[in-house]
Amino acid sequence: MRTDFTSGPDAVNSDVLDDIKSQGFNAIRVTLHWDDVETAQGSYDEAFLNDVDDLIGWADTAGLDVIIDPIHLGGTGTHFWIPQWAWDKAWPQGTQAADGHPDDSTEVLMWQDPNNNDEALALTYLKFILNRYKDNKAVVAMELVNEPHPTDGNAWANTDVIADLQADWVAELRNTDPDKILIVTGYFGGNLADGSKFADAFMNNGNPKWDNVVFTAHSYYSGIGDPPGGTDYDSNDDGYGDLTLTPTWRRGSKQGTRVEGYSSRGCYGIAGNVGEAPDPYVCSTPSSATRSEAVANLVEGLEAQDDVAQGAGMPLFIGEFGVHSYRYVSTGDYTGWAGWGNADMMLCDQIKALRQVNGSDEVSFSVWDLQTGGFGLYNMATNNWNNLGDQFADSACTG
Repeated sequence: MRTDFTSGPDAVNSDVLDDIKSQGFNAIRVTLHWDDVETAQGSYDEAFLNDVDDLIGWADTAGLDVIIDPIHLGGTGTHFWIPQWAWDKAWPQGTQAADGHPDDSTEVLMWQDPNNNDEALALTYLKFILNRYKDNKAVVAMELVNEPHPTDGNAWANTDVIADLQADWVAELRNTDPDKILIVTGYFGGNLADGSKFADAFMNNGNPKWDNVVFTAHSYYSGIGDPPGGTDYDSNDDGYGDLTLTPTWRRGSKQGTRVEGYSSRGCYGIAGNVGEAPDPYVCSTPSSATRSEAVANLVEGLEAQDDVAQGAGMPLFIGEFGVHSYRYVSTGDYTGWAGWGNADMMLCDQIKALRQVNGSDEVSFSVWDLQTGGFGLYNMATNNWNNLGDQFADSACTG
């Protein structure tokens, strides 16, 4: 659930939370934009946080647990939803190669004043959020950061940087709350992660260093469908293109899965043999020709990510996943080229993939996301589930 829950057409109320519960969901993942919360260093927007508190209260009343995601990196503007003041601390005027480029965001996350250990920007903010909700039983977990980017673009080679950073955060945050579930990830949502580096950071003599730490992965298999551009190659109108098209940078650069020994067959540059680091900016592998093939490859990726989690002594939380499919859609609140196909088919593919994952009854997951664009399951304008109907039931998603 995105931050647009407080006002406007995407605002969420208690009825929506009740509706989510009625469809069988048992938790919501609430994303916050750091720049909405800490508007100046050490100054937090209490009105905004009170709205967050209301949402958490509605979720609790509805019987839903809450996973809070305080640093949801993303957006199309500068600074990646990082506050301007924090960006300026880490990147003083004149030192930025590209102002606001997401690959520079890790430097902001890592920044700490060498003369004042208490001034650590991101960690200080995370401590504030954790302290606010440490006694709130409805908030069962805090996800430390969503989809961080490596400074030089090489996620595989720099896995140790993001793994060590989050291990340091966990060690500090345990002083604030010894028990709350803390969720960690690799670069690009764990799609490019050298599992041995997470094991080094989170294991000690074969045992986890901390309890209640979970590894999350986002796996969007970039496989089939129509590119944007005005031509619909979807001849049987099933939401997934029936032609294998030449992959483009947009379809492949940050999608697919490449996790310790597994290379997605989606458009995600493969360096060569299993175990070799990939080049995330090269697109040399053909897309899947069929929907079922894409789901099968998605399953392989999810199982590989589970291997990374288990190797680091953590359970896996699949925070986001699905099969990438371009299609021109109209969902009531969105009309245009959607990079993620129709919500109904994406949901069915998720259900089918989860059935096939080894130990699936032990893997937790969430569906991204509630109310926006080609992703959105729920039409906020009409208060319905985008005609999903029986597809919330396992039995409806066959094949």
